[in-house]
Amino acid sequence: MADLLADGWSTTATDTAATTSSANPSRPAVVDDQAVGLREAHGHRLPEITLVALRYARAHDPAFPAPADKRGAELLYRGGDLKRWACNRPHAAVGTSDLDRIATSRAGIGL
Repeated sequence: MADLLADGWSTTATDTAATTSSANPSRPAVVDDQAVGLREAHGHRLPEITLVALRYARAHDPAFPAPADKRGAELLYRGGDLKRWACNRPHAAVGTSDLDRIATSRAGIGL
């Protein structure tokens, strides 16, 4: 669909559908095959997973995707691979982690 108001001074219609995502029109579309570092993946693709958690998973999770490329010392990963990993990673039930046990024992609540 042509966006006639994309540029107020332009007299030609422009098509912005290819450059913006449908969920958030002001944000550029993200290509899943683009190689990104963990910091960029956390900031744009996986904001619900902390950078520390991504780094920990890279070091300890055998299901974590293999790097696709390298930029200097930074390992790069395909965005689609990271999203697939994030969707398929196991999530612990509430009250089963060591942090939950420590917090409840200090509060005097036994699990």
